[in-house]
Amino acid sequence: MSAKDVDLSDVEDHVELDDMVPTDSDSDHDIQPIRLPQHHRRSGVILSSDSETEEIPDKTATIAPTCEEELTALFGLLLLSAAKKDNHLTSLELFDPVFSGTRYISVMSRERFDFLLNCLRFDDKSTRDERKAQDKFAPIREWWEVFIQICRDSYKAGSYLTIDDQLLGFRGRCPFRMYIPSKPNKYGLKILMLCDSKTNYMLNAMPYVGKTETNGDSLGSYYVKTLTENLWGSNRNVTMDNWFTSVPLALELLQAPYKCTIVGTLRANKREIPPELLQIKERPIGSSVFCYDRQCTLVSYKPKNNKNVLLLSTTHSNGTIAASGKPEIIEFYNSTKGAVDTFDQMCGRRKPTSRRCFVKNVSEKLTEPWLRKRHAMPTLKRCLKRKIAEVLGETPLTRLVQVVLKKRLKTVSIILKLTTFTVKNCLLCKVSITPLLKHNRHEPSLLHIEDIRLHICHVGTMRAETVSDRRRLRRDNVW
Repeated sequence: MSAKDVDLSDVEDHVELDDMVPTDSDSDHDIQPIRLPQHHRRSGVILSSDSETEEIPDKTATIAPTCEEELTALFGLLLLSAAKKDNHLTSLELFDPVFSGTRYISVMSRERFDFLLNCLRFDDKSTRDERKAQDKFAPIREWWEVFIQICRDSYKAGSYLTIDDQLLGFRGRCPFRMYIPSKPNKYGLKILMLCDSKTNYMLNAMPYVGKTETNGDSLGSYYVKTLTENLWGSNRNVTMDNWFTSVPLALELLQAPYKCTIVGTLRANKREIPPELLQIKERPIGSSVFCYDRQCTLVSYKPKNNKNVLLLSTTHSNGTIAASGKPEIIEFYNSTKGAVDTFDQMCGRRKPTSRRCFVKNVSEKLTEPWLRKRHAMPTLKRCLKRKIAEVLGETPLTRLVQVVLKKRLKTVSIILKLTTFTVKNCLLCKVSITPLLKHNRHEPSLLHIEDIRLHICHVGTMRAETVSDRRRLRRDNVW
């Protein structure tokens, strides 16, 4: 195969995802500590209050305000529940220490967890109706743009990219929900996506919300130009299916400011296709016919009877047949077309994955700042502090106090003429005092001890409980 000359110096270096995310072959002890990037944190977006919330007086609030550390801890709990496959459980089961351990209850209470989930919003409710009139995706548009920008900033794309659609399974109420029977979920939200062909990393994505202003372009051309906007002029190649591919788009992307090449399947109803490429009845199985026009190469391949595969390429300049008997254009297309489908499979739970340890480590890093802040609260219960210390892997701090046992002093009771030992002192003169022994009328052999907090020199402030006690005190000239 001979490809067109491409200046590789114009293609930016890309970062390999193998160094960022553990693969299926990684074991638990090979996972390195995770450092969350701080330059992507947008406090203004994470913590913002709408006008309705600000109008509520603080004096009526019975719940403490939240903070950025608590919100990131909440997201960490959601990631942890997904990694442990606990996201189908109720909050009562999640925060049950016997059923789910102490991780959830150490971060926050169940009531706080439910409260935050019920109160969180992705936009300003007061202006939502006005924005929805222009954009159906308005309730989550701001957060979506922040997420996509972080994906762009975190990775440099390789030389070969793939554009395809993903159906995100969803059966709720949504004005742009679609039904695609060929997809595994069938019902959901259609997301048009740009991924790296080698690592399957998502570089850009746009939700399909129905009719869109395309500035005179076809819908497929509009999405291709929008998804590759931040990669214009980089001489990269984009692989796409027949919903996007067209001859005018291929020629336009070769010009400035796009400077991109494409390889994609082509529908048979395109008027640019010569009739000779559509006549396949007399052609043998496995035959290929090539057509060249300016910088475009069109191939017609017959894999079996009554089957015609049409591909358009602006990367390949001649018709070369691979060792498998297929054209090199088809071999290249097959090797780069599945990035979005692989990304979709990695997002689902279609097979066991070893990345659960990675997600758990991310969850721990998200919850750690809030756990330490909560552990430092002086009013927190000791049992919760012990649980938090166990989660953080720290030894609970124990205060070493030297206990000095007070020596018991021998005193003589003037009231009952008994010798006793006591550790109590008079509140006024600090002299050791004797407890008052009171006979039980029903059981004379049993004695009830009643504390006396004053010495007999201050018995004027004492109160005798019974008549017999008062008589005895008067007889001894004490009362």
